[in-house]
Amino acid sequence: KKLKSGLATRDSEHVDMDVAEEEHKDPNAVSNGDRDRFEVELEFVQSLANPYYLNFLAQHGYFKDKSFVNYLSYLQYWKQPEYAKFLRYPHCLHFLDLLQHKSFQKELVNVPCAKFVEEQILLQWQYNAHKRLESQHQPPSFKRAGAASGNLDASLTEGAAASNKMPH
Repeated sequence: KKLKSGLATRDSEHVDMDVAEEEHKDPNAVSNGDRDRFEVELEFVQSLANPYYLNFLAQHGYFKDKSFVNYLSYLQYWKQPEYAKFLRYPHCLHFLDLLQHKSFQKELVNVPCAKFVEEQILLQWQYNAHKRLESQHQPPSFKRAGAASGNLDASLTEGAAASNKMPH
């Protein structure tokens, strides 16, 4: 078999290399074009988590472009679990939802709006970090009884009952 300018020759038969490669491809393989599109859309969707980028888009008139707004609508598929699992900044999906509303698009032109949104993101991260630390430092009886069931009152009642049984 000789390879010559994109053709394979064997006993005077010419086979297009693209066809030959297609026959041996894994049916579950993703083409380079699909992979590139996935990566570009993933990166763009995640960039929506940055309020200053949203401000940039608004100031440069992107939200006035019907095709861009339609593209944002198309990107809603990222909310499906099989795609969302690839997101590093899942709050970008919340902004993708908000960007479906003209009122939010219009407000983003203002830098104070972007600053306010950034502050809210930071406050949410701090709150979540505090809650994670708090749940890691709870007494074992609280974690076992109340945290699993989500019933704080039951946990506190069980803890109080247990302390009343202890000899004084």
